[in-house]
Amino acid sequence: MRGAYEEHPSQQATAICPSGKILVGTGFDIFGGKSGTSPNQETDVMMDFVIPGSISVIAAAHKNEATSANWSAKAIAICATAGTP
Repeated sequence: MRGAYEEHPSQQATAICPSGKILVGTGFDIFGGKSGTSPNQETDVMMDFVIPGSISVIAAAHKNEATSANWSAKAIAICATAGTP
């Protein structure tokens, strides 16, 4: 018997601002994890969460459906110099 983790594995990604910068915005992206062909293509992966911090962001996604397609999650940090308007 397979466990839920094996059937629906997840991935996390972290983006960190460079030294001297603070986090002012976040984003995420999922690469791959699709099945079928256009116009009936379906996404087999979905986002779980995006958690911003003061200088970093963590994003996580998991397989919503069983798929053999390669996929990855990406966290995006939008950074600025602290104290700038």
